[in-house]
Amino acid sequence: MAPSFWGAPRLKVVAPARVLVFLLASTVTSAAIRGAADCIGDVAAALADATAGGGATPCASLIQRQASIQRHASGQEAQGGVKLRAAPSPAPSPAAGPTLLLQRRHMRPTTEVKMPPKLALPSGGVCVHAEELPQALRESTEEVLSKGLPEWPKKAPGNLSAGGRSAKLAFLVQLSVEDRLSLVRRVFDRLYSPGDVFLYLVDSTKLASSTVRVALGLEGPKSRNLPNVRVQESPHAGYYYWPRVQVVLDGMTSLLEDDWDFVIHLSETDYPVHSIGWLRNSLSNQRQSSFIQIQPRCTLPGPPPVLWEDAAPLGANAQLRPSEMNGDHEDAIQPELSSWYWWTVLSGVASCGSAFEPFEDDAVYYPMAHLEEHGFIFAHATEWVILTRELVTYATSPGLAHFKRLIGMHAAADEIFWPTLVLNIPNFTQKISRQGWFVTWSPGATDHSPETLTDRRTTEIMEKRDELLFMRKVNEVDSASLLAEVDRASYAEAANSASLAALQKTFTSLELRYDKHRMRCSDPGLKASSAPFPAPAPPAYSALR
Repeated sequence: MAPSFWGAPRLKVVAPARVLVFLLASTVTSAAIRGAADCIGDVAAALADATAGGGATPCASLIQRQASIQRHASGQEAQGGVKLRAAPSPAPSPAAGPTLLLQRRHMRPTTEVKMPPKLALPSGGVCVHAEELPQALRESTEEVLSKGLPEWPKKAPGNLSAGGRSAKLAFLVQLSVEDRLSLVRRVFDRLYSPGDVFLYLVDSTKLASSTVRVALGLEGPKSRNLPNVRVQESPHAGYYYWPRVQVVLDGMTSLLEDDWDFVIHLSETDYPVHSIGWLRNSLSNQRQSSFIQIQPRCTLPGPPPVLWEDAAPLGANAQLRPSEMNGDHEDAIQPELSSWYWWTVLSGVASCGSAFEPFEDDAVYYPMAHLEEHGFIFAHATEWVILTRELVTYATSPGLAHFKRLIGMHAAADEIFWPTLVLNIPNFTQKISRQGWFVTWSPGATDHSPETLTDRRTTEIMEKRDELLFMRKVNEVDSASLLAEVDRASYAEAANSASLAALQKTFTSLELRYDKHRMRCSDPGLKASSAPFPAPAPPAYSALR
């Protein structure tokens, strides 16, 4: 059976005798029994319609609904002992509220079938079992589209360098491979400052935290007392799915207890391209910028074509013609779709921290097109980012529970969460910087991991150093010559104060300017009148500028 919009199987009308047997044998609610009385009287008409190609009838909808309820009525126990119930098959109209109205033929009275209670949203994480996917997708989609994301706070910090204070940094580093700890220590020695904060999250199933503490010099015969360095075990969370995002958000929540301006999320194969002084100076002069290498799912080329990263924002009164957005006219401009593999994976994903392995359910369809028709913008980026304190505070707030669950039910949530969040925050006033990571991918590679950098990339990296903050991935064998060259340049940079002064001239050119109109896959304005859900609160016309 093909999956429906919310993943429920479509059932055909069956013979009257089988309908009667089904309804009598099923465990149904009293509302369903009342509906059955009306339904049996409609079977003949339903069969006639089906034979003539008229499709399913209200009676078929009732049968379909009862089949779904019977399959899933047992529910599941969520974390914390909250009883969760699974979704009914058809998606209800928002106007119906908690009750689904089934209109009968021949002007029969309306029969009400009570919807199951809404699924609980566990505090501190996403927890959706496989049988809850259809209902969870429906509820979170409705919430996100009807209410939008919380407004961005109006108060924004200024650049720090003007006030004479440099940025305070927090480093969040994820570790899982013991063989890489020598490189991790090398990076730590390059970046350490007593005024910053370091949090190492250690995969508890892969590596012992005591081993990491010894590698960093926090334990052992030559140990140092560094109160600003913490090593913390975290649950195992593989790539691609929400539990990995939750581990990061939990680490950032812990870091919010400290005083810092930016958090830098690093892997165990990342390496700084500059000295810590250069890095701090660069971030201090971009206090309102986060560093996320955003790649939108859709890009609408302008006439002439404009690349998304170079697109200037539209003027306050400028608008694209509807025909340019929705493709209904001959002169329509069709959006270009990203070729990123994970946009083609539209199965709903069930996950619940470390309670069970994330599960992709091919029978549950992720409503991406429906979301995009109502103005929601999807994008992806590498998970290794630098974020302002304000963005981290916003991302860890309870008002994003439905957004997190919605993203958590899509595969590759670890690379979708941050860029999609930024592009959908109403009136987001902070910015995105051009600076970031040097990363290369082998032609045709499908792996999650990029190419290991070697000395053949040295010239390219050195020519682009002002646009870079880190590079990945590296190791101390294959990348030995490259690391030595970068170290030499960084040490010279730290000794030359003139290089830091010259850097300040480049900050105005580092800011990315986005035209979010050109990141939409369709025109939500034309579809809003007939849509089942209202569009979210509109963001600023150019939130990232």
